[in-house]
Amino acid sequence: EELKLEMQKKALLVQQERKLQSELRSWNKKSEACKLKFNETKRKIDDSNLEISACETSLKDIIGRKEEAMVSQDVILLDVRRRRDSLRNLLEAVWSLKQKEVESSLLMQDRKEEILSHKEVKTAQLRSCNEERHIVAKDLGK
Repeated sequence: EELKLEMQKKALLVQQERKLQSELRSWNKKSEACKLKFNETKRKIDDSNLEISACETSLKDIIGRKEEAMVSQDVILLDVRRRRDSLRNLLEAVWSLKQKEVESSLLMQDRKEEILSHKEVKTAQLRSCNEERHIVAKDLGK
């Protein structure tokens, strides 16, 4: 009977061993699946980090180009302002010269009129003197 009891214990232990080995295989499969999932997740994280790094580099490049464009725009705006001021100064100088030309023209016209008037007076005086001389010469000649 003891043998029977031992055989039953052995059978029970063998059955428990098979059950435990089955559970162990199941846990090993689950462990392998988790390791695969972990490795896949780690690879995805690494890929994402690489993509983030590339995006950061690209962003720095874009920011650099934007800053260069802003500086270039500021330089262009300053150049436009400088040229506009220069053009305004030139226009003022041209306008001033035109004003002086008009004033000089008016002064020259006035002076010509004065000279003409003076010439007419002198011509009239000369005529008068010639007439008087003629009259005196006639009177002396009689």
